[in-house]
Order: sequence, then structure tokens, then C-alpha cells
Amino acid sequence: MEAIDLNDDGQNDLMDEDIEDHEVIEISEVNRGTPPRHAQSRRRARLWLKFTIIGGQRPDGKTKIRCNLCKRFYFIKLRRNGTSTLSRHLKVCPKAVGTPRSSSRKVDMMVFREMIAMAIIEHDLPYKFVEYKRIRMAFTYANSSIEYWSRNTAASDVLKIYEREKQKLRKILVEFPGRVCLTTDLWRAITIEGYLCLTAHYVDDDWNLQAKILAFIAFPPPHTGIAIAMKLVELLKEWGLEKKVFCLTVDNTSSNDSMQSIMKKQLHKDLVCGGEFFHVKCSAHILNLIVQDGLAVIGGALQKIRESVKFVRGSESREIMFKSCVEIVGVEDDEGGLVLDVSTRWNSTFLMLSRALKFRNALSHLADVEQSYSTCKRRLANVRSKIYKLFGAYKKNQRISSAATTSQGETHDVPAGYGGFYAFFSQKVVGSGKSALDIYLDEPLLDYAAHKKLNVLHYWRDNSARFRELATMAREFLSIPITTVASESSFSIGSRVLNKYRSCLLPTNVQALVCTRN
Repeated sequence: MEAIDLNDDGQNDLMDEDIEDHEVIEISEVNRGTPPRHAQSRRRARLWLKFTIIGGQRPDGKTKIRCNLCKRFYFIKLRRNGTSTLSRHLKVCPKAVGTPRSSSRKVDMMVFREMIAMAIIEHDLPYKFVEYKRIRMAFTYANSSIEYWSRNTAASDVLKIYEREKQKLRKILVEFPGRVCLTTDLWRAITIEGYLCLTAHYVDDDWNLQAKILAFIAFPPPHTGIAIAMKLVELLKEWGLEKKVFCLTVDNTSSNDSMQSIMKKQLHKDLVCGGEFFHVKCSAHILNLIVQDGLAVIGGALQKIRESVKFVRGSESREIMFKSCVEIVGVEDDEGGLVLDVSTRWNSTFLMLSRALKFRNALSHLADVEQSYSTCKRRLANVRSKIYKLFGAYKKNQRISSAATTSQGETHDVPAGYGGFYAFFSQKVVGSGKSALDIYLDEPLLDYAAHKKLNVLHYWRDNSARFRELATMAREFLSIPITTVASESSFSIGSRVLNKYRSCLLPTNVQALVCTRN
């Protein structure tokens, strides 16, 4: 039998309670230097009322002892170790009702309830978790001073945590010196309710990219552009961000097109370049539209390939026949043969076609379209002009903010006695006629081999003193989300929070769970 030493330390007092009644545990005790006692005096202890010695002493010096409560057996060397093992067993014996279970440490119920509320948020637990019978038994076992609370109290605790974290985030965003980029999308829950998600993206003071869910609220019909725009403007005012928006990334639906034009009119005065860079279309959605259009061109051939794969995989005999055909034509099948796609997932369609092309030479490849040099050159010139236009807007705002700080009496952090040198140096930089953008574009390219682990955000953080307004522009540009994945990922969390087993949650509780977790 396996030898278990229960006298080594106190951690072994925790024993499995689901061991059957007649399971025998052999214990090899450690001699701690305690002098042996006479067997007759050892049996005078009160604990012997709850234990029975079975038979006499065994040849190896151990004695078989049974607990009268849980019927568990032990083999112990009584002359060497005494009754310490039996005393520890009574502390964890599942049948010993009178044994003390509580800790002398007083539990702070407010702290404990907040810890449980955070567990509910992070692990998608139902509010009724705090009313589970076994959970309450575990609480009592850990400390009998723990007071039970209801699921309504648990929901209230979660809302308090949400409001506290919301105020913290609001303070950070209000004090944030730059602009924030937004993504938004709509989602229909299993309860047929519509939800609107608004996510803010920004680069914090440590130059780390952050994405925070500002709202995950119930949004009843109509889901028109003006309704979405009014709700988003309302949320921005609630968070104090109506004057700090840089851009909004949405997918390509007609309602979003009208929504962004309405918002652009509402926020026109506070947008960069009058809102020219406000609307950003989701690149993942555009890519999906391009792929779907491409698949529509080969729709007939695609359907034939799909039906062929279904035929081959229709039965085991057909798969065996297909493998024999592959061996005859001499094609190496090291990828597992044909695969069937999911029509709504074009990446699986690509995998199906790539496998089919390997086994069906009759299908031809679509010709790659090469863009001409002149087209690329025109596009590059257009991008360059847009960058200079945007830089001019940032440079203008930087001058206004610098004038405001100067009027308030703020000066640059220049060591004493170096003010004249700093003024002369500043005039030299301005007199060169080059802006920070010109200096940046004239710098040689970084060697990729020498900067494989370059962090772009850290580069601009380290060079923010050199480029100033250009670094501010880069900070806000690099926080632009090119997809709405951030908002759609919150819908994955929402589907776990609001499922068929928890379909009666109030929208305020859903928002508290989703936003607080983020």
C-alpha cells in the first residue's frame, strides 16, 4: 500500500472526504524524539472513545485502528508516535460534528463580498452562486463568522464595483491630454434584445495602447443612423469626450454611413481638420466584402468543388476509393485529403480550394493583378499631402496650447543660467525652415535587421522631445483601430454573460458585468 506521512506537517490534515468507508490508509510515522509511553496510559486519552483497536500488534510494530465515526482505518506505531495522528484526524473527520471548524480570525465581510463579486465578474458566474448550498457550506467550513447574502446583494455589489471603476476610467480620460479613437457596433442577444457597444482606444502616458469598453447598453429599435448617432453623442457627453474624439471605426453599413455624417456635423468644431479623418471603415469587413465578391465570380466552380468534397466524404468506401486514386496519379497526400468548408467562413473556403487544387489539376488559378508604378506613385503623393495637412492642424493646435501655457506663467524646464542659450538654440531650429515632419522624413531608414524588436510606441515616446507635435500626432494616429474587432470581442463576452441559462438579467447588470471585466 501507499505510505502517507500525516505527522510531517499540518498541511496533511486536509483529507479527501469521498474515500469509501472501509478504505485502509497505511501511515509511516516519523519519530520526533518523543519518548515512548506505556500502552495502557496511552489508552486513557478521551479520543480513544472515538477509536477502536482492531486485533493485536502486527509483526512490523504497527497497530490497526478504526475511527468509530467515519469507519476509516489507520496503521500506526503507537509506541513511537502516540495519538497525534488520531487527534489530527478528528479535526477533519466528516462525521465529527462537534469538532471546531471556524477560524479565530474575524472576516471583513465587505472585503469578502467584494472578492466574491470580482470572481462573479471574471469567471462568468451567476449571481445565484452565493446562494448555492455547497458554496455556503464551504464558507461556513472556512469560517463560521461569514454571513450569507442573497443574489440581489451580489448584483448590488457588482454594480458598485462597476460605478467605482467607471469613475476611475472617466477621470483618466478627462485628464488625458490627447484624443481617443472609437469603435462601435450593434449586437443581438439570445433574448432578441439589441445592444450597442462603444470602445475607446488610446495610448496612455506610458505609451501603451489601451482599449476600454465605455458602454454596453441595451439599444431598442429603430437602429437607424440618426438614432445611433444621437445615442453615441449622448454617451460621449456622459464621459466628457465630445471634444476629444479623433476618429470612429465602423463597418460598412448604410446606417453607419449616415450615422458618421450626422456625428461629424455635431462634432465638427472639435474634430481634427473639420472631421476629414473622422470616418474609418473596418478593414476586416472590407476584406470580407472583397473575398465574397471574388467567390461570387467563381461561384459555379466553387459549388461543384463543394459537392465533390461532400461526395467523397459521404461514406468510408468512397474515401478509400479516393485514396487509391490519389496513389495512382502519384500525388503525395500529407495534409489529410479534402476538407469541406463552412460557407459563411471564407478562410475555410480558402483551405478547401487549396486542398482541391492539389488534387484537381483541372481548376485554373486566377491571374494576379499587378498595379502599375504610376498608380502607386499617385497614391503615395496623396498620402504625403494628407500627412502634411494633418500635421499642419496639429502644429496650429500646439502653438495655441503653447501660448496658453506661456500666458499662465509656465516656462520650459531649463537649468538656471541657460535661458539665453535655449532661446538662441530655439531660434536656430525655427530658422532652418524645416518642420518636425520634414526632419523626420529626411532621416535615414532604420535597419530592420538591427531593430527586429523595435516597439513603435516606445520609439515615439523616446523621441517625443525631438518631434513634439509630430509625436503627439503619431500617438493619436497609432491608436486608430482599423477593425471593429474590439467591439465584436465584447459581444463574445456578452454571449457568455447573457445565455439561455441567464436570460433574465437586466441590461444594467449586463453592462456592469461586461464593462467591469474589461
